[in-house]
Amino acid sequence: MKPVDFISWFDEDEARLAVLSSFEFEPIHFESRLMRSAALIGARRIIVFVDANQFQKMLADRPPARWINQRYLVVPVKRKGGVFHPKLGLLVGEERARVFCGSNNLTQAGSAHNLELLNSVVITAGEEPRLDHLAVAQAALAFFKSCAEFGEPQAARVAKRWLEEMTDDFPWLAAEAPATEVELVHTLDGSLWDWLRKRVGTSPPRKIQVLSPFYDADLRLLERVRKAWPTCSVEITAQQRTSNLPASLLSQFGKSVRLFDLDGAGSRRLHAKLLTVVADGRTICLCGSANFTAAAFDGLNVETCFAWDVGNERLKELYEGEFTRSAISPGDFEPGVEQPPAEDTESVTPLSVKSAMLDDSGKLVVTFKIKDGMPVENLGVALQRAGEASPVVCLEVKPGGSGLAEFSLKPETVSSFGGAVAVYLIAEAAGQTLSSPPTWLIQEGRLTHETSENGNHQGRETEIRETGRGLVEQLDEIGTKEGQLQLIQYLNNLSIRFDDSEHSRRGGWRPKPKIQDPYRPDTAPEWMAELASQFPDIEAAILEFADRHSHKVLRRHARRANINGLANFVDVLITVTKLLYVFWRRGVVNKQQMIGRLVQYLEIFTDGFETQEDGSEGYISGLFEALHGSSSLLKKPLEENNVAGHLRALLLIAQSARANPNEPGASRPRQCLQSKLEKVRESLAMVKLAAATPDQVASALRAYDMLTEDEIATWLKELAG
Repeated sequence: MKPVDFISWFDEDEARLAVLSSFEFEPIHFESRLMRSAALIGARRIIVFVDANQFQKMLADRPPARWINQRYLVVPVKRKGGVFHPKLGLLVGEERARVFCGSNNLTQAGSAHNLELLNSVVITAGEEPRLDHLAVAQAALAFFKSCAEFGEPQAARVAKRWLEEMTDDFPWLAAEAPATEVELVHTLDGSLWDWLRKRVGTSPPRKIQVLSPFYDADLRLLERVRKAWPTCSVEITAQQRTSNLPASLLSQFGKSVRLFDLDGAGSRRLHAKLLTVVADGRTICLCGSANFTAAAFDGLNVETCFAWDVGNERLKELYEGEFTRSAISPGDFEPGVEQPPAEDTESVTPLSVKSAMLDDSGKLVVTFKIKDGMPVENLGVALQRAGEASPVVCLEVKPGGSGLAEFSLKPETVSSFGGAVAVYLIAEAAGQTLSSPPTWLIQEGRLTHETSENGNHQGRETEIRETGRGLVEQLDEIGTKEGQLQLIQYLNNLSIRFDDSEHSRRGGWRPKPKIQDPYRPDTAPEWMAELASQFPDIEAAILEFADRHSHKVLRRHARRANINGLANFVDVLITVTKLLYVFWRRGVVNKQQMIGRLVQYLEIFTDGFETQEDGSEGYISGLFEALHGSSSLLKKPLEENNVAGHLRALLLIAQSARANPNEPGASRPRQCLQSKLEKVRESLAMVKLAAATPDQVASALRAYDMLTEDEIATWLKELAG
């Protein structure tokens, strides 16, 4: 067993279809991190099965979801008598699949903070197939098909169709599966207790180890274990002030039941679930979503676990690393107060939307419920785009409805749904205006995500994160399809990687073929036409993005002074400069804000700056010092990355923006920022580089992909002057 980053599994696999399940679900975390992973960014279809009651509670908070039921489908599942509690995932690509099963929910805490236990298996088809665990993938697919039978009908209908098409899309999934040592065990077709009794067989187990955050208030499952196998010792590992273990009841089971406290966790919360049974010379391991409760093991809850035989030495490793355990007296154990998940029996709200489905023709079907006997007048269905304060449309529901309403939306209304859309009821009852908790509109026609004709979307996203190239074009696509709120969220969540490795030096910017229609910074796209009042929000996001990358990439390179990071420095410099310049030309970014930052980037690139409030080392001066002025070590990489050309091009962009035809002494670009030109000259002289030639400056300007050849030629005339 080893520590792993759960999210790293999503960064390793490229999925065409992903099916996930969770008890709790946080759309913000899912969209900001998992949806941008290698597995999901280019996925054709994504399904998330969630517990219906937990999903309803989440909806009441109206989180700013961006893609829910528009880029991925959420299927609420309700099974009477218990909760929907599995944490199972299936990622399927053209010739590769991963199945993972564990204890973590699709939440930020579950992905990054809690102490969780997870397992995964990989299946590879193609020329060198590895089908050892194909049966596990087939069992996972069958499980999800069964889940759809308990799902909200409209969402489940779409999910069922997708799941049935999987074996047509990936024929190797239906191949004959070899025997596998790993078994997927779930409670849709039986109880874990019955499975465990059958797996143990007639030989009574010698020892059982339990790791779990939740237990029965009366320890009924432990009592059942003791009755079934009275000579078996039981070791329980729990976490004080977190696990709800009623330790005071342990004394009634005698000395054969021992309690251990988990050490080394700090503020991290134990959420892992593990049961091991030593019987007949082998150790059975059951690990997944099931807590040590009767509701989990009797099949009231829907649970999933991986089961396999494991060596004793592997179990020892669990408590020999960062986290250890120590024996503790039951009287010294302080239990937590949180209780295990249970079916929500609270009364429903008087108004509720069960589901809302929009098909390709613009037909909207809404199913809803009104509390029996509640007099309602002027009932309407409101549709509100994510992030906006008011609905874009409110549709009247005729009185006497049966809980089903159908509408035909106007094409212009449908086309305005660039992202997620909340749907809720508004009614007048007894002189009051009431509204229901929202649900998210299922936009069926947009859920299947095909690869763009202009290239692989996943590859484009990877390039943006690696180099920043294509960022402005990506922002325009987001603004066109999804709106300014989603554009801002994208900028807030995007980080171009810092890289000062040899790989970065080899992979730096190189001239590319001349384009016929470069990106035009002064041509505002249609999505901006009606957003002038919202430009301050976009400007703030752009400036925050630029400042974040100045600190985390540009200044960090200057501080570390590693020649191998030069290509990465230039990539990020081009990205933030183009972003600021383009949106200045569009009237979004203030000119002084832009020029001030470009000048600062020039200073970071050369010999640094220092003010009372701020300061940074200089990259070139740092390289000179780190390499003791060795021209033989410096000159080649500086020339390969066209440093002279990029320094002069950056200054020329700032000079062109600063120039004012009506200002004496600054009417021409070459008249502006003369002190910064001297700084460029001094830095080049320090590392024994000649001043940039017009060709070098032109090459650097082309890297920005924002000027025509005529504009570049006009700018170069300033150099001659």
